[in-house]
Amino acid sequence: MNFVVSGAFEFYAEDQHGRSIIGFLTTCNFCSPIYNFFSRQPSTEGVLCVEEGYGLRISLDHFILLMQRPDFAVFFRQMNHHLLDYYSQRIKAFQAMSARERYEVLLKENPDIFNRFPLQDIARYLGVQPETLSRIRTEKNKR
Repeated sequence: MNFVVSGAFEFYAEDQHGRSIIGFLTTCNFCSPIYNFFSRQPSTEGVLCVEEGYGLRISLDHFILLMQRPDFAVFFRQMNHHLLDYYSQRIKAFQAMSARERYEVLLKENPDIFNRFPLQDIARYLGVQPETLSRIRTEKNKR
């Protein structure tokens, strides 16, 4: 498992249609598919470094030892709760929100993403074409 100390990374999946951005990872984020880490199975997801960064890597055996420390176990549970909430909100956003609304939420919750990641990747993350993202941003700036 990797932990981002500094930098900016994209967590993605790739299929016959291209790359789908699952999330943007910056400081103080775990950067590994949890299922694959615990099952010791190869991951189908990837991580792309978009800013010079620094991370820490831990093996499953060392992670299990670290989880025996109550302070780390609490921290890891809190991170998992945050992650579950993040994915729950992301699913709701795609089911109930328009592209403009998804953009507004991303801008409100993570404004620095727009300065750290390529706009075409942000468009992929939002599930829109880059032209649509550009149009939404232009309309927002006119208001």
